Amino acid sequence: IASMSLQEKKDLAIEIMCSWKMLLVLDNMETVSDGRILSFVQGLPPENKSKVVLTSRTRTGGWELPLSVNEFDHDELKEFIALTAGDLRISFPTDDATIKRVADASGKLPLAIKWMMAQYKVLKDLRLVFKAVADKDSPVLEFSFRNIWALLSPDAKTVLATLTIFDAPPSAQLVQIASELTLEAVEHALRELSDVTLVTPFTNAADGSITNVALPITLAFARHQLGQMGGYEVRSRQRVQKYTQQMSLEEAEVRRFRTDYERYAITSPSERRAVILCKRAESEAFAGRQDSAEMLLRNAVDLAPQSAYVHAMRASYELKRNRIGDAMIAVTEACNRATQRTGALCYTIKAEIHDAQYDKRGRLEALERALGYAPEDMVIRHQHGVALSRLGRTAEAVAEFTQIIESERKAKGTTTTLIMALSTRALNLHRLGRTDEAKNDMKDAELLIASHPRFQHMGSRLQELKEEFE
Repeated sequence: IASMSLQEKKDLAIEIMCSWKMLLVLDNMETVSDGRILSFVQGLPPENKSKVVLTSRTRTGGWELPLSVNEFDHDELKEFIALTAGDLRISFPTDDATIKRVADASGKLPLAIKWMMAQYKVLKDLRLVFKAVADKDSPVLEFSFRNIWALLSPDAKTVLATLTIFDAPPSAQLVQIASELTLEAVEHALRELSDVTLVTPFTNAADGSITNVALPITLAFARHQLGQMGGYEVRSRQRVQKYTQQMSLEEAEVRRFRTDYERYAITSPSERRAVILCKRAESEAFAGRQDSAEMLLRNAVDLAPQSAYVHAMRASYELKRNRIGDAMIAVTEACNRATQRTGALCYTIKAEIHDAQYDKRGRLEALERALGYAPEDMVIRHQHGVALSRLGRTAEAVAEFTQIIESERKAKGTTTTLIMALSTRALNLHRLGRTDEAKNDMKDAELLIASHPRFQHMGSRLQELKEEFE
């Protein structure tokens, strides 16, 4: 046979398979790069009496029939160990504690279990056997995973290695936090790992959350690969540690945001954490770290999905990024969940979104809703007056500014709101032809600025208005 040509060998194989019934198993086809093998199987003649089984842990979209092969359950594992022990003529412990350790170490893979029991026959020490399974040079790990590891994409390798730093199966979001990948890349990598049966997604029936489970033996192999990735493990653990700290309620931060907690009636620990994350997202966005800001906002929404405040902050962020559609979706969610304490916030942000679209009427309607929640808020009332003015409802705008001026004058001290109301009322009075009243308002505003140095920055705006009058 050794001297036969390849074609002669092929003809002989076909003759044998047509003459006798036999089973040909071609295992681990993902490791085969020679297309002639699949062509040989597909080209067997009709008189062929044999069956061919091909197995692979990856899909080509061609010949595979996906089948789920579950690992042993407890009783099956115990029975398999007993049968294998008989074949090897050894007395292997089958108490529940040992069975569990074998299951954890082997991933309930028959090959790994047989190898462990063969090692036990030689070493007579279970402790050494369990240690040998996870060892860097373990033939079980190499045989079970090396070929499939070589076929994984770089992102899938990174994600599998990242799974090893967690004490419990993580969500895709947690993996993204630990890794240097985008969430989209992580999710794609997890699907790839699931396709080759290295990772199994698990859905929590209680809350619908999805975590990603890998067998201990798989993680043992991946942990060795992680050790070859330079400083990646350290950086990953640092990112997770930073995230863990962000999710904890530090007393200093609780004090820092106490005003917001009281203003918006935020009492639950989860919503308070979400507020902190929203504030951190603002800082990250200001520093230009948009990926980090978006991650923090997603975490905030996950923590407090019922919070109007959180959805409003998400809307504000999307608006600053000029993603008007996403901003409107978020603010609609916020407004639908608005309470007496958060309504003004939600609708003023909605007004800003309408303003970005040059929707004057939509802005006015949103500000009217905001005033319904906070009629004493003079800043919102001023915005409402400006919106009226822009729609040409000048007399109504004057009435709004007059109400603000009277309210602010009753309060102690001079405020920016008072000066702004005087100047904007002056503009609208001028449009109505009430020039003397407009000049009086401008004079009052100038006197206030002159007597209060902290308002000097408003002088240029007043000068612009005076020039417009003239």
